[in-house]
Amino acid sequence: MLATVTVVGGYTAASGETLRKVHGKVNETTDITITVTVSGGDAGLQDEQFIVMAGYSVNSTITDYTHNMWKDLDHKNGTGGRVGSFQCVGGSSGAAGASDLSDLVAIATVTWVQILDDGSCGTGDWFDLKIGWMTDASGNNAMTGGIPNTLHDVDWLDGGVTHEELQRSLGKRHSNLESIEKQLMAISNSKRDLTRDLLKEL
Repeated sequence: MLATVTVVGGYTAASGETLRKVHGKVNETTDITITVTVSGGDAGLQDEQFIVMAGYSVNSTITDYTHNMWKDLDHKNGTGGRVGSFQCVGGSSGAAGASDLSDLVAIATVTWVQILDDGSCGTGDWFDLKIGWMTDASGNNAMTGGIPNTLHDVDWLDGGVTHEELQRSLGKRHSNLESIEKQLMAISNSKRDLTRDLLKEL
């Protein structure tokens, strides 16, 4: 029987916000969804708890996935609370919760606030998420040093473009200013083109 774990990242509106989705980035309007599907030989994992591990970097090259978003003090004591733990059956036993689509599929959510809680993720930094089970299908320990022995990548696909990692945005205010600057630049370029055309006619 083919063993399959499928993990897909997505975006949803943060509490009280209207989602301003920017593929590959997160801002204060954005919470992250992780859809986890188990099937085949891995279907037995449906009853077991999985957690989210994070890696951070000042650039898009991320190699260290040791930040346990369920166990680390940044999240235990953070404003957003722990991330998970989650399971495919019955949603989740964790504070963050999971939408249980079926006995083999769960959607876990990592909120913008929980991302901010992690002291390793500064403004403009890059981060990536992986998920892993704390126990195997038989309920035996499947972690070493607080890290699941097997980690599954979370990738974000939108409009045919895949991002393997995300960047923490400077926020709505910065993005709005950036948008205004682009509009002003376009107006300036348009005026310059019009002036050049008028001069040609003289």
